[in-house]
Amino acid sequence: MRGSVNTTKDDISNNLSYNGTKMLYSVLNENGNYDIYEAFLKGADWTGSVNFSTNINLNQTTFCIV
Repeated sequence: MRGSVNTTKDDISNNLSYNGTKMLYSVLNENGNYDIYEAFLKGADWTGSVNFSTNINLNQTTFCIV
């Protein structure tokens, strides 16, 4: 992917919006847990990621399978 969304960490569970301009994905943080990030497609590149708040990201590993 072009842009600043790729990390050297474990990035998983990529999900694109219907129109393909927003992406949610999980990144392994320094505590060994996964945080949810959001990135936006600007032209051909993905923007820097925005970490969701602590209201969503917990201090533990939890998964929800839909």
